[in-house]
Amino acid sequence: MEAELKEMLNDLDSLKQSLPDPSNLASSVLKLQSRVEHLTKLAKSAPVRRTKVQDMSAEVVDSNPYSRLMALQRMGIVDNYERIRDFSVAIVGIGGVGSVAAEMLTRCGIGRLLLYDYDKVELANMNRLFFRPEQVGMTKTDAASQTLSDINPDVVLESFTLNITTVQGFETFMSSLRNKSFRPNKEGSGVDLVLSCVDNYEARMAVNQACNELNQTWMESGVSEDAVSGHIQLLIPGETACFACAPPLVVASGVDERTLKREGVCAASLPTTMVIPSQTLLNDLISRSNSDTVLSSWNVILIVRNIM
Repeated sequence: MEAELKEMLNDLDSLKQSLPDPSNLASSVLKLQSRVEHLTKLAKSAPVRRTKVQDMSAEVVDSNPYSRLMALQRMGIVDNYERIRDFSVAIVGIGGVGSVAAEMLTRCGIGRLLLYDYDKVELANMNRLFFRPEQVGMTKTDAASQTLSDINPDVVLESFTLNITTVQGFETFMSSLRNKSFRPNKEGSGVDLVLSCVDNYEARMAVNQACNELNQTWMESGVSEDAVSGHIQLLIPGETACFACAPPLVVASGVDERTLKREGVCAASLPTTMVIPSQTLLNDLISRSNSDTVLSSWNVILIVRNIM
């Protein structure tokens, strides 16, 4: 784009010199020239986006975005790292934990991410290491898609700005999970894992209902109101108790972020604590990128605590 604009400037200069009486068209030409110069400056300041990469390469060069990831395969940690591109993960709630999980999965080259949230970006979200000040006012799903596509254009991103606790929102949620266009031959639903990163019991129950109906493995996660502890819970329909039967203590206490906001109290949020549940999920997902069953060895409940 920058080269094309530079060529246009040269053409304008040539045009001005070739006109027999440039005074009649001088103002129009100068105006056009000014606009091109402005666009040139914008092009220079615009972030550089890399092109899509068809295959992951293990070549150790600075220009290879996957060289450090493919090193896991070279070291024998995984047999075929590129299989991560076959995985689809749905993230419900793009807040503290959800945004970090989405970013980590994107940087690691996950194949497809489905993002769900109905909220908008606020300045109060800036401590969560994902959203940027210029994105304030955007929906979290749009802002997340914008940032994630800049980080890794190879990831297929699908965003849904909706409330899954409403009838229409729940139907759309179910339909999107059933969609197998990314991997038509996949058994079961169209995703490998659903990650619940919501902040209220009602939304967790909606995820629970959807995953039970679809026989879908999912993980429930969250951070306590004091921001120094969190929980991760694996739920496999037919193998573990469902969320309604065995919610973690931090959820069963009945305190959620929406309740705190109504009472005029703000739940604490530390980016360091948000990273822990997300990182734990990702490490297991990568280590099992060659397994037919994702997260098969998880304990039912894992409590993590940040060292303050």
